[in-house]
Amino acid sequence: MVKKYMIKAIIFDCYGVLWVNDSCNTRLVTYIERHLKSRFACGMLSNASRREIDSLLPREVQEVFDVQILSGEVGYSKPDPAIYTAAVQALDVAFSEAIFIDDRLAFTTAARALGMQTICYEDYDQFREEISFYLDNIKSYERNRGEGDGG
Repeated sequence: MVKKYMIKAIIFDCYGVLWVNDSCNTRLVTYIERHLKSRFACGMLSNASRREIDSLLPREVQEVFDVQILSGEVGYSKPDPAIYTAAVQALDVAFSEAIFIDDRLAFTTAARALGMQTICYEDYDQFREEISFYLDNIKSYERNRGEGDGG
């Protein structure tokens, strides 16, 4: 039996995920806007500073995210558990209700140790395949949770 997930938030890293090969990952940002933003709280969690984020990502891309947790602003850096805690608290979700996407295994491992679901980002197609697993199982959960309750 496939585990069902109650996901309420998806949290993305900047360097290597939202910013790839010296440019904004517009393909990913478009997917977030069209397919994720309406269903989940979306956050950005980065070891970058506000100045770096502002120089890399246009304002309209930054506005896709409900929260931005930046190490320079919170005083913690990945993989410190405190920065992941700041992210889930800002999004008002439990660790188990969030998926964290980063291109560095050390950072996804740290998030997983706290109870988050994780995707170690390699490229857009790999991300789509892995996020689909979660989305398919959320759909199954949502579709089946009301069955048999008389309503």
